[in-house]
Amino acid sequence: MKRLFVLVLWFVSAAQASAAPPERPYARRADVDEFVGEMVRKHGFVEKELKFLFARARREPAILTAITPPKEPKARSWQLYRSRFVTEGRIAEGAEFARRHAAALARASAEHGVPEEI
Repeated sequence: MKRLFVLVLWFVSAAQASAAPPERPYARRADVDEFVGEMVRKHGFVEKELKFLFARARREPAILTAITPPKEPKARSWQLYRSRFVTEGRIAEGAEFARRHAAALARASAEHGVPEEI
C-alpha cells in the first residue's frame, strides 16, 4: 500500500506540472484515467483502489511550491545542499538508525527488492 501511495503522490505531483486546470477533480481527468489504466495493465494495481485514492487527492500549493526546484542553477547545487544537510551529526544519526534497525531494513529489502541503504 505504501508503494501505491508513493506512486499516487508522484503522479499527482507530475500532473500538477502539466497544464490541467487545478479546479478539476483528479478522478474526472482523462490523464488520470489513462494513468490508472496503465498501472492496472502494467503493474497489476487494482483499478477500484486507484480510483478511490484519486477521488480523494487534492492540490496542495504549499507542497508544490516546496518541491519546485529554484530557477537559479547555483541555488540547487550539490555543494550548497551538502553544506546545509549532510553534516557529521546527521551522518552519525543515519549510521545509528541503520544499526538499530538492521533487521527491519534487511527484511524490507528482501520483501520489496529495494537495497537497504535506500
